[in-house]
Amino acid sequence: MGILTFKSYWIQQFNQIKTQGIKAIWRKLKTVSRRLIIFLFTLLVFPIVLVIRVIKPWCWIRFGWFLGSRIGHFAFDVEYYLSERKVGLHPEKAIDVFFYRAGKPANAFFAKMTERYLSVYNWIEPLLIANNWIPGGDQHRILPAYDNYYSRDKNGLLKRVEPQLSFSKEENKMAHSFLKSIGIGQQKFVCMIIRDSAYLKNADYHNYRDVDIDTLKKATLALAKKGYWVFRMGKVTQKLFKSDHPRILDYANSDYRSDFLDIWLMANCFFCISTGTGLDEVARIFRRPAVYVNNIPLHQLVTYDHVITTPKHLVWKETNKQLTLSEHLAYPYYHTNQYDNEKILVVDLTPKDIKQAVLEMEARLSGSWEESEEDRQLQDKFWEIFQTHQDFYKNHGVIHPEARFGTHFLRNNPEWLK
Repeated sequence: MGILTFKSYWIQQFNQIKTQGIKAIWRKLKTVSRRLIIFLFTLLVFPIVLVIRVIKPWCWIRFGWFLGSRIGHFAFDVEYYLSERKVGLHPEKAIDVFFYRAGKPANAFFAKMTERYLSVYNWIEPLLIANNWIPGGDQHRILPAYDNYYSRDKNGLLKRVEPQLSFSKEENKMAHSFLKSIGIGQQKFVCMIIRDSAYLKNADYHNYRDVDIDTLKKATLALAKKGYWVFRMGKVTQKLFKSDHPRILDYANSDYRSDFLDIWLMANCFFCISTGTGLDEVARIFRRPAVYVNNIPLHQLVTYDHVITTPKHLVWKETNKQLTLSEHLAYPYYHTNQYDNEKILVVDLTPKDIKQAVLEMEARLSGSWEESEEDRQLQDKFWEIFQTHQDFYKNHGVIHPEARFGTHFLRNNPEWLK
């Protein structure tokens, strides 16, 4: 941990205690106590790990983990591991066991679904730690996609393999019964998950990613008028999403929201609308398309799935000029204060911009989209510039044939492709 990172970490801890008081202190004490208990158990299981090493020729046991506390990484990594097994990237004779790292799972139903396919136990954690401490433990360790690829499908695996996770007949029956109860029936629906200031409250350094939910009203109304239902998803939101249209539902703040429906709706939507946050990975692992709006930093855009991306605008404060695509890629920041230090203003898309991106996906999926030769040239120009970024091959690999940049964004910003 560098000096600046160390300093930032402790500033964050003190700020949390200052704003949350005794609640934050109690939470941190519980974390310290848990780590002490894990440490003591790790010392106790050393002999067990040594035995596991000895019996490997007859019984090969491997330890792994999932970041259960973050639904995006959790969902992606479970499906990716299962897909890797499907194509033979893990040894058939190995017995793989896992635990949830960093606290209880963010979604209880997804944990239940995971445990139908995989062996997950809390007591595996000290065994993995002990295995890591003893030299030569690589063959008994499974690294999740979070560690290998930061939960990104750089190899295009999910495009080649059908979803490995599935719902039971009873679960599908429950979900369809719910849809019928609110009047949907067989009509298609779209899920929308938008990051706002209520998401990861203690991570203010990420508030450049927040979006005002009301800027999505035009887009959702346009979908509703076409006959689609729209679910505003989420567990914790900053404000209500109010609409007079009966097919636009603020599911996140409804009495019927549940961990089960969070997963089932995202898995079965026609497509999802997202700012690039957590729950949209559930749509991905069930191979549902997505529209990413206000999504930055741009060098991390999704290239490996059926998506349309339109980013926030970046503007030089001193000249009021937009940063070009090349400049977007040259300033790939993850902290709000980094944009401030460089005198870069982060500007959200307008409601019209968002509506255009959403309706492009709807038109492409429904078969009504008409693409001109000029549009194709703009897409080619975007990808040509994008692939020149110095970290392109670090963050990207296979480019999905349906991965696109927002056509209207490119049409409306002709000077951007530089």
